[in-house]
Amino acid sequence: MMQLEDYFNFLTPNDIRLKGTRIGIETILYDYIYHAKWVGGIKYKMNVGWASAVSSAERLKHETQRPHGLRYR
Repeated sequence: MMQLEDYFNFLTPNDIRLKGTRIGIETILYDYIYHAKWVGGIKYKMNVGWASAVSSAERLKHETQRPHGLRYR
């Protein structure tokens, strides 16, 4: 049987997110209700957004690393 806890993190009563992401359920519901997006379209948008966020974070991490042995005062 499907359990909501398998797919969502319930951080507080007003903060429900997709498990393993920072995407709130309100983002998904907004697209579904106001943009009439079907599940596949929402899933594609979330995957693209998540991939972009991860690649941006990785790029920032590499850009801000100090050269080996260099100290800042």
